[in-house]
Amino acid sequence: MKKATDFLFNTAEQENLCLSEKVQEADKTLLIFSRYLGCPLCQVDILEFCDQYERFREKNAQILLVLQSSAETLRNQTLVKKIPFTVICDPEAKLYELYDVKTAKKALQMINPFDLKLWRKAKKMMKNKLKHGAYEGNEQQLPAMFLLNRDMDLLYSHHAKSISDLPDTDEILKLL
Repeated sequence: MKKATDFLFNTAEQENLCLSEKVQEADKTLLIFSRYLGCPLCQVDILEFCDQYERFREKNAQILLVLQSSAETLRNQTLVKKIPFTVICDPEAKLYELYDVKTAKKALQMINPFDLKLWRKAKKMMKNKLKHGAYEGNEQQLPAMFLLNRDMDLLYSHHAKSISDLPDTDEILKLL
């Protein structure tokens, strides 16, 4: 089985944390690469993971969310104070490079107008009155998701083809 690459990371509150130590806190760890906190579609994903986080904990799983946002940005957002899981700050996108998380070649690749997930996210975005915040990172960054166990085995990986191309929480929970 392929092993996940270990790395050191920072959160808004702590520095130099180690992935291989963090994965010891649960049977399974979902490592999600999104874009940045100011992206309203990313905010929809964050709210969904917050709403469903107890279901992950019931399966002894945790979420680590990697964003291209700075620690300062995260400290200044009220949404972040409500997040029950770890948010990793990677403003230079070094972890994205380490995990080969791709960017779209063209801006049009980011959005598929026929994608029902995108339309559901847009509806939630409007319902929750989410607004675009500060632009950080790469605007054409695509998301990705990796599932790891305590031994750092890579159990599942998904590199998105568009901004909304990640499994939803029900699909992810089935993987656990």
